[in-house]
Amino acid sequence: MDPVYEQEPVFDPAAIPQLRSGETVALIASGVMVRECLAAADRLSGMGIEAAVYDLPVIKPLNTDLLNEIIIQYAVVFVAEEHLKAGGIGSAIREAVREPQKIRSIAIEDRFGQSGSVEALMQEYGLDAKAIVQRVLDDCARRLYPGDAKAAIVRQMAPAC
Repeated sequence: MDPVYEQEPVFDPAAIPQLRSGETVALIASGVMVRECLAAADRLSGMGIEAAVYDLPVIKPLNTDLLNEIIIQYAVVFVAEEHLKAGGIGSAIREAVREPQKIRSIAIEDRFGQSGSVEALMQEYGLDAKAIVQRVLDDCARRLYPGDAKAAIVRQMAPAC
């Protein structure tokens, strides 16, 4: 497993490090979801969608000024977390920023939990890189083709996203 950081980062609770640049969409994640977002960004790049990836090392207090600076740069920002959608990081960010309509949550829907391996659970709850790619493609399809949200269309037209 490749490291997320080349060198041990200096912890700055106010920072939201950008780990990958991109212009189309942004992925903001914390903890294990950072690695999944980096893998998803690699896959999306192969489809012509350049996704920036940011590491949110501190959940509270949120650096809303920096989050607003990040969000203004993108049409859509996905917040990926290994947590329930309700009451999670995505909800907190949506409540705190100037453009909450740009935020999309990639999180566990309200349902009973299960047991299993980390990999199996990440897949089951739609938190793995493959599911993140699909969420980004589905969102692009809805924005580009309202009423006909088929990710297959976006796969053919990915650079337009």
